[in-house]
Amino acid sequence: MKKWVYLIFVIGTICLFFSGCSNKHPSDTEISSILLDNREDFETIVRYLRSLNYDYLYIDSDNGLSYYELSFHKINSDNVQISIHNLWNNGCESVRMCREEEMGKNTIWFQFWNGTGDRFCGLSCTVDGSGEPNVWFQIESKEIEPGWFYYYADYELFRTTKGVNGAKE
Repeated sequence: MKKWVYLIFVIGTICLFFSGCSNKHPSDTEISSILLDNREDFETIVRYLRSLNYDYLYIDSDNGLSYYELSFHKINSDNVQISIHNLWNNGCESVRMCREEEMGKNTIWFQFWNGTGDRFCGLSCTVDGSGEPNVWFQIESKEIEPGWFYYYADYELFRTTKGVNGAKE
């Protein structure tokens, strides 16, 4: 009996691992489609983030909280909360804003996929609305619409080709 329980546990763990850690990331075309279908939600969140005076902010769920200044804070805008909820229903996993850090400086990014080995991708824009965003460990960036960029980040590849501290080749 114990062998069957152990076997079922192992098979279930393997299934959960492979279903939750997909290595197939969305393409720039798929991210572009998400932007097209949810433009108002993206713009609502970006306007909200741009209005805040924080160097770094992180939203990791649609529970109405954001993280900045070393603690969680309630998002006081119903429209922003609705937009976050809508994007989470469309596959968004997190939103980050960095104003001053070396990597990520002047960047807002929406993460839609997180693979194994610190690889992730999604949609990005700049905080001030100019130039090209720079997501942490970004190795690929493609403008899919004016001001909106598809990004792909891979820590290992970035580390071995561009340097851990963002130093360019």
